[in-house]
Amino acid sequence: MAFVLMAALAVIGVAVYKAYEFLTWCRKIDAALTSVPAVGKPHWLWGNILQIRREGGLQQVRTNTFNALGVDNIKAYLGPMPVLITRDPEMFKYVHANQTGSATPFVRIKTPLLNKVAGDNTVLTLDGAPWAVQRKNLQQLFRHQNLTDIYGNIVEHADRLAKQWSEACMKNPVTQTAEVLVDDDMKELSIGIIANLNFSVDVGALTGMRPFPMADRFQDIADCLERLMLLPPFMQTIPFLPARTRLDRCMKEADAEMLRAIESRRKKDTQSGKHEDLLDLLLNPNLNPPYANAAIRDNTFSLYWAGQETTAMFLTWACYFLAHYPDIQKRVYADLQQLPDRFSSEDLNRCKYLANFLNEVLRLRAISPTTVKSSSTDACRFNELQMPKGMWIIFSIYDMHRHPKHWTDPLTFNPDRWESLSPNYDAYAPFTKGEKMCLGMRLAQLEGKAIIANVVRNFELDLCPGHDYAEKKFYILRVQNGMKLRVRRREDPR
Repeated sequence: MAFVLMAALAVIGVAVYKAYEFLTWCRKIDAALTSVPAVGKPHWLWGNILQIRREGGLQQVRTNTFNALGVDNIKAYLGPMPVLITRDPEMFKYVHANQTGSATPFVRIKTPLLNKVAGDNTVLTLDGAPWAVQRKNLQQLFRHQNLTDIYGNIVEHADRLAKQWSEACMKNPVTQTAEVLVDDDMKELSIGIIANLNFSVDVGALTGMRPFPMADRFQDIADCLERLMLLPPFMQTIPFLPARTRLDRCMKEADAEMLRAIESRRKKDTQSGKHEDLLDLLLNPNLNPPYANAAIRDNTFSLYWAGQETTAMFLTWACYFLAHYPDIQKRVYADLQQLPDRFSSEDLNRCKYLANFLNEVLRLRAISPTTVKSSSTDACRFNELQMPKGMWIIFSIYDMHRHPKHWTDPLTFNPDRWESLSPNYDAYAPFTKGEKMCLGMRLAQLEGKAIIANVVRNFELDLCPGHDYAEKKFYILRVQNGMKLRVRRREDPR
């Protein structure tokens, strides 16, 4: 009995010490942010959490605060913990520079939940020199020759989508129109492309436009993560929560399927596809260091995770803006008339207005509207702002892309602004910036051009009257109620 009592007192003592240590650190961060205006009136214990829930999430709260105060930096309190939120392009560039050295000044926020899903051996969770090695290896997948090979697969999936929509339109022979859920269709299309890139699996040939089994596991994992990420960090790891129990089960099933795929590929003497896929790349014995099964699993999960829904929502919002602005849709269609019937990726590079249109889509609908870093030393400083070790810096790309100091008529959708602007513009970062720029940027741009060109040449897009197209701001910018659009077959598709 005495032993149990002593053990209980020891646990309580450790908990009290950890709480004291955490609150002391919070006060240190708060002192460094004294000059930064706060969001609302934070409570001493739960901070701005109630306000964030009341106003529809942190993204909406910070947008409201930036607009009301007209400043570049604000602070919010996640419980007693203060965090810096910024829309300053100069700070964004400063923090995202020089990310490969062993003394990286700013690192990723690491949470048990993210590491459980993405693993410990991936470009999504590593920093410094280990990250640089992983990125160098994975970049081989996105070299020019591979993208040229992948392009054929993109066009094939775009043709399948066009056929699916055409068949829906033919059910109404008089109007030749159909109402489609664009976000669902684009998600299935992007699953097919990323499955081919990772595993050389032709999803469409197997099951029409439906995902293959591993994709179902990934979607279940995403649903669980979305529920868990709405909880405070200390609650996300509670094992008996329904979402956590389901996540553990889905992860176990996905791991088993992934390991079967890895072992099956190890036994093959030849590559399984026309181009080198991700499994071929990671199983290459000449890689230094060679990849164990766990590292292959982590990187395969990460690239699938990073590339599937982000691309789908990019294409979804592009279709929305085409439908919302008929005159812009006509100009995109006119720009595409210079293309031959079967166009190559090089042909698409001649379509300047299409490129400007897609740049503007990514400005107003940055698919990943937020990035988060943490200072790794007490020496981090930007201008007069001290950033103590461990301080969170939340970058609102969503608000940076709407900053009135850096954009003329920032809320207006205007592809023509890109006639005088470069995608390298400091206040534009849909794929982030610096050495940690999105690994799949060129692939996403290629998919955007090829698929939107195919859609516009075959269909006219219109909004559905009465449908609500509100944004759903989360770690990916989604559509609150689905992207229902009306599509009409063109009389002379071209």
